[in-house]
Amino acid sequence: MTAARDPVSGPSRAVVGVLLLLSVVLAAAAYRSLGWRMNGDAATMLYAAFLQRGEGFVLYRDIFDMNAPGAHAVYRGLWAATAGGERALRVADLGIGLGLLAATAAAMRPFGRRSAWAAAVLAGLLYLGSGDALSLQREYFVLVPAALLLALVMPRDEGYGRAGPGALAAVLAGACAGVASTIKPQAGLLVFVVMAAGFDSRGRTRAWIRIGAAAAAGAAAVWAGVLLWLWRIGALPSFIDIASRYWPLYEALTSRPYGVLSGWDRAAYVAGGYARGLSGARAIWLAAAAAGLIWIRASSGVERLRAAGPLVALAAVTLVFPGASGKFWEYQWLPFGYAMMLLAALVAADGVRLPRWRAAAPAVLLVVAAFLPHRAWTFQPGRQEALARVDGMRAFVAEHLRPGDTVQPLDWTGTALHAMLAARARAATPFLEDVHFYHHAGHPYVQGLRASLVRRLERERPRFILQVDQPGWAACPDAVHPFPTLGALLERDYVAAARGTGWQIFECRSRR
Repeated sequence: MTAARDPVSGPSRAVVGVLLLLSVVLAAAAYRSLGWRMNGDAATMLYAAFLQRGEGFVLYRDIFDMNAPGAHAVYRGLWAATAGGERALRVADLGIGLGLLAATAAAMRPFGRRSAWAAAVLAGLLYLGSGDALSLQREYFVLVPAALLLALVMPRDEGYGRAGPGALAAVLAGACAGVASTIKPQAGLLVFVVMAAGFDSRGRTRAWIRIGAAAAAGAAAVWAGVLLWLWRIGALPSFIDIASRYWPLYEALTSRPYGVLSGWDRAAYVAGGYARGLSGARAIWLAAAAAGLIWIRASSGVERLRAAGPLVALAAVTLVFPGASGKFWEYQWLPFGYAMMLLAALVAADGVRLPRWRAAAPAVLLVVAAFLPHRAWTFQPGRQEALARVDGMRAFVAEHLRPGDTVQPLDWTGTALHAMLAARARAATPFLEDVHFYHHAGHPYVQGLRASLVRRLERERPRFILQVDQPGWAACPDAVHPFPTLGALLERDYVAAARGTGWQIFECRSRR
């Protein structure tokens, strides 16, 4: 679809002025983010990359982890490029962000340059405004193939809009969905975004099926390559075991409150999670997204509204993500927020034929920007406390660790692994987090994990055990169960060696 030329007018100049202002704010946020340090999830994934690339560990076989292989591939690449350096990671993060903004602008280009500009700037502010706690999250990496997918399927002219994407474009877009699903499996639903591009095929069901089949083939080809890679490195059997036996247990967990729910109780929990998640700022985003669609329909007609079909499909698909995991953590809303920013950016589209509507576009953009997160500018005590724990543990381990020593974390927040990564300490067992042992304790699979941990600790005798007293799963008695054999091992074989606020380090008696 070719955007109509839009002569520069008072309202359009105001839109450009607002976008220039927001671009300056985005540049300032990017500069400020260079001082951020990695968060717990990024530290966990980067530590796994360090073990794979530096210590010869095999993913899933030597590292028990529930994250999908594509996420590990991304962090392996980050480790290769940065070696875990905090500043280098920030530069890499911003580089990925620039790629995301470029792909976003390309996807929105059919609606005009201003709309493309607005979408890129709002998406950047959404991400950086969320602060360092959400930096380098897996959902952020999902956005890059999602934006490329949109750039491939968005209509470029009137005929293309009616026929949908061609076979090659559909295959490539499906491959993008496949890449995203190797990072977060629920992102496989992005295939429906590709299919939505064929809904404007004037009722021709065959065309819609053709597009869906081509997209599915592209996604399947990506997964075939990933499974082949896992087979070549000797990780495939362990991955299949974890995916088939542990993933269902972990997905049954909820957050706030932490526990295991089923049936109507889980349905009520999911409904409550959506009710809370779609309130506040996200309600403003929903209103702005609706305004963008109304704007396009009222000013440019049904044909152009149909062109926004893939954007609507992206919003619908990404809205499913938090409920599919059942966790409703803030970073899981990031893809949905991204879709909202794209729809809101439609108010800046070229070719609008209603001047009285266009006069309100700058106000809409400013309201959306005002309700984006602003943690890039605020002090976050919780993050500072976590980093203080990291620095305290790292200093002790780096000073006392001897060649050949190993370390075992007892933590699920990534704090201990952050310290171990900074000290380049080798893990003693495949278990980098202890959350796996504290839910479904009566299940045979979890009992087997507990027995494996104790058996390996008795055999390896790690020099230090790092325990973080962070409220989490252990805060809810419905989700956590005692682990008496681990407690007995610590009491028998270890002695307290160091303690700080929220953390303690145990040293093996026989290795002192």
